[in-house]
Amino acid sequence: MLLSPVGANGRRWGGKPRVRLAMRFSLFSLFWFFTIFAAVFDAYFAWHHRIGLQNWELNPFICWLAGVGGIETVLGFKVLTTVFATALGFFCRQRQHWLAMPFTLICASIFFFLSLYYVIALQTAPAWQRQENSLVKVQDQPPRHIVFHQKARYLSTRASKL
Repeated sequence: MLLSPVGANGRRWGGKPRVRLAMRFSLFSLFWFFTIFAAVFDAYFAWHHRIGLQNWELNPFICWLAGVGGIETVLGFKVLTTVFATALGFFCRQRQHWLAMPFTLICASIFFFLSLYYVIALQTAPAWQRQENSLVKVQDQPPRHIVFHQKARYLSTRASKL
């Protein structure tokens, strides 16, 4: 007598209903689809605003990487980490590891909050910073480190005059 993986009551051997497993897999796939979409948009945004990357990028490691290797290195790093995280999530899912869903939720949450940051930055940017086709006009703004050095030089000359 051959045993089938699905019993007479419509359940798998593990006792979980097939419908519940299918819904969990669709949610898992939906979270990873969102994560990949947000990562692609983040890479597009970085490429589109590559001139002022140090002005808007929040991650100090990415700012350092852009200074050392340029925007191509940053995009390569973003692609590599996204592919690795996606592969790790699907590998955990295939092996039915208990960390598959928590890892997926952490990655999706990170990109959700990044997307939320982009939307808020778009809505709260002053009118003089907005352009027709971009979120922030960075060409007219000097990098932060130049502004900092100019302010420090101004304050030091002012203090020496006192």
